[in-house]
Amino acid sequence: MAPNDTPWAQALNDLYRQEGMTDPLTPDDILRRCRWALKHNEGHPSGAWSTGEQLAVAVVLEDHAHLDAMDYTVEQAYQRVLGGMVSAPADPVAWFESIRAELAR
Repeated sequence: MAPNDTPWAQALNDLYRQEGMTDPLTPDDILRRCRWALKHNEGHPSGAWSTGEQLAVAVVLEDHAHLDAMDYTVEQAYQRVLGGMVSAPADPVAWFESIRAELAR
């Protein structure tokens, strides 16, 4: 079962959509945080960010040391990030890759 397939997640996401809420993690936000991490923190997410923000940035930057320090595998990080989204991408690998590609520009 995918993170957004649980009845609780579906109900919560339906409520968010009805109220016009959007995902807290957008590609632009993740990209901005990645740029900050590269410029100010030796390529590591800030520990002051939320768990989802740290994990998303660590996945994009392929920061396995940060994931290990948080005790997450890449797959667990994907699940955690997607589980907190209102409308998770159908292909999370491609979604993260597109952010990584934009960062490389």
